[in-house]
Amino acid sequence: MNIPLSFFSLKFSFSFDISGDNDKAFCDFIEIFKLTDKESRSAELIREQKYGKELKNKLDIFRDKYIKQIPQLHQLVQIFQKLDENELFYVYSKTEFDAFDTAKILKLTEKLSLANNKSCEVIPKECENIVKNYNMVAFCFDENRKIKIGHGLKKDRVCRFCGKKYGEVTFNSEAHAISEALGNKKIILNDECDECNKFFDKNIEKDFIIFNDFFRVFYGI
Repeated sequence: MNIPLSFFSLKFSFSFDISGDNDKAFCDFIEIFKLTDKESRSAELIREQKYGKELKNKLDIFRDKYIKQIPQLHQLVQIFQKLDENELFYVYSKTEFDAFDTAKILKLTEKLSLANNKSCEVIPKECENIVKNYNMVAFCFDENRKIKIGHGLKKDRVCRFCGKKYGEVTFNSEAHAISEALGNKKIILNDECDECNKFFDKNIEKDFIIFNDFFRVFYGI
């Protein structure tokens, strides 16, 4: 069994899996959030939850009961402790947070802000066209899972910068959409050729990194 529940709040978003053959642990876990097995498998489920004393106690009991089988429960409980008393959040059945596009994430954020009595202009009018045409991806979460932009097969690749096709240029290097020196180990450009990658490294990236060295040290990157 490998059924994830995903969580979305104004402070965090993440997915948590109950893996293995422990059906009892899975049933106990979804019961914490008053869900049924059938509901938790629904692709469209989005349920509003409140972090209060009752939920905190249930999470503590679940952790103590299954910590030997599921060591990551310590981290799960610590994440929820970031929420304020009676703060509302969403639980849903999507496998990955990336299943939501940016427009939907912002709408959920706006709805959740109002539910928590917080004013928030999530989508300024001047940004509406950007949200419609682009998805925002945070590269600071789950660094072991890479997001690759562009064609997977090398034979189909055309460099997005110089316009040359595979055969005219090579695509052997791993090209980071945002410099790795700024913390990005996750978002990779498949459609950036080796020649352009080397050019950016020698002519732009090194100077840009040096210019931002103070901030890299300050933020621990």
